[in-house]
Amino acid sequence: MSDVLLQEPTSGEVGVAEAPVNIDRAPADRLAVGMAFLLAMTVVQRGIGLVRNILFCRMMTPEELGRWNLAFAFLVLAAPLAGLGLPGSFGRYAEHFRQRGYLRTFLHRTTLATAMLALSASMCMLLLPEQFSRFIFRDAQQAPLTLMAAIVLAAVIAFNAMTELSTALRRTRITSLMNFVNSLAFAAIALALLATTEFRVGAVLTAYGAACVAACLGGVFFLRDAWRGAPNALAPLRHAEFWSKLAPFAAWVWLTNLLTNLGGVVDRYMILYFADADAGAAAALVGQYHSSRVAPEMLAGVAMMLAAAMLPYLSRDWEAGDRRTPAVRVNLALKLIGLSFTAAGAALLAVGPLLFGWALEGKYSAGEAVFPWTLVLCIWLSLAVIAQSYLWCAERAGLATSALAVGLIANAALNALLLPPWGMPGAVIATAASNGVMWLITLAMNRRVGMKIDGGAVLAGLAPLSLVLGLAPAAAIVGVLTLLAFSSQSMFTAEEKKMMFASLQGIAGRSR
Repeated sequence: MSDVLLQEPTSGEVGVAEAPVNIDRAPADRLAVGMAFLLAMTVVQRGIGLVRNILFCRMMTPEELGRWNLAFAFLVLAAPLAGLGLPGSFGRYAEHFRQRGYLRTFLHRTTLATAMLALSASMCMLLLPEQFSRFIFRDAQQAPLTLMAAIVLAAVIAFNAMTELSTALRRTRITSLMNFVNSLAFAAIALALLATTEFRVGAVLTAYGAACVAACLGGVFFLRDAWRGAPNALAPLRHAEFWSKLAPFAAWVWLTNLLTNLGGVVDRYMILYFADADAGAAAALVGQYHSSRVAPEMLAGVAMMLAAAMLPYLSRDWEAGDRRTPAVRVNLALKLIGLSFTAAGAALLAVGPLLFGWALEGKYSAGEAVFPWTLVLCIWLSLAVIAQSYLWCAERAGLATSALAVGLIANAALNALLLPPWGMPGAVIATAASNGVMWLITLAMNRRVGMKIDGGAVLAGLAPLSLVLGLAPAAAIVGVLTLLAFSSQSMFTAEEKKMMFASLQGIAGRSR
């Protein structure tokens, strides 16, 4: 096969400025319909997760909750790193190889490589349990938990790979169902084990691994159907050509995952290692911090799933030579996320006393104190993730990674500055500020690539700061911004309103 076959279509910078936005791509906008289904399933799934996490807080001590949170943070960090970024590249290149008749080759080679990487990572942990335990828990005596985490890690890698693949092939319903099964099975198994055993953190780890396996079973059937539906390649694709296309992007994904996930855990591990407390007391502080994230992380989870689901659709337009439609879609998504998540944050502030006083039985007063800042940091993280989808679509992974690197450095530096004098609140404020920096830098990178950033996107992104002022100011600001959205073009342009209307029509038509 020639190198020409694997070249990316190009249209030049003129297309970015002059090409019209493709609003009426189909009678029912498939992106809007897919997003609507994904959002509906995600809301249900996150609702299950919220109830599950509340019950975890009730049934576990702050120290046990902190250890589980540290183990989970490690799995979130290690799984994409062990996969060398390969599953994260599916969303960008599954469509590329499908259009060229090599979907079967893509499925076979990536699945085999991911399985080998997962096995290698688990074996490494099984051979060095005490060393990994010192890193994860700051306590070598937690080696039995590390051995369990080693087995769970392989299941997490498999689950991540299958959800990434189904998303890449634009089967958002399959992705949503897999995540739903994972969430439901995790809740059911974990709560049953917590109610019947004394092995607290180990019970939750076991349940998480079992839930990933259960969700993967459904993914196996999906992969079989995708394999059968893919045509045979007309000619062999040399490994050098295949991996030379995939590997550079996967390497950027790997680095991005490292920076993203380090940014997600650096505050917890700085609390664990630098708080003026022993390992057990520091883990309890991490548990307090986790309690404040129980509800806000639902928002970040929704944004991450939406960003992953958006990428294949953005890539479809990009591969077709349409550079402007992805930019407009991302810009619109930033405005909708900023406004809707700030409104959701105000609602969570309203129920905060009930959440921490009744649901969490008053055990997490330190978590309640930092709750508004935790909302802000999760919303700004959500906006950064959505904004980065444009850079991934444009294959400017280096710029996305640069923004993440600056955010990580800012996070670590601000934590080092604020954690000693202010304790855990200092760590939370530092993380919120670093996420805000990352969002702003990503916007600047997008603008550099060709995406127009208007005042509405910036205003919607600054709205979450109102949450630290209290419920009444936040509600008032949300009301003013909503009024502007409907009564003028200060928030949404006429073009964006037309796109939203077309999307709503598509959703309504598909639901009939």
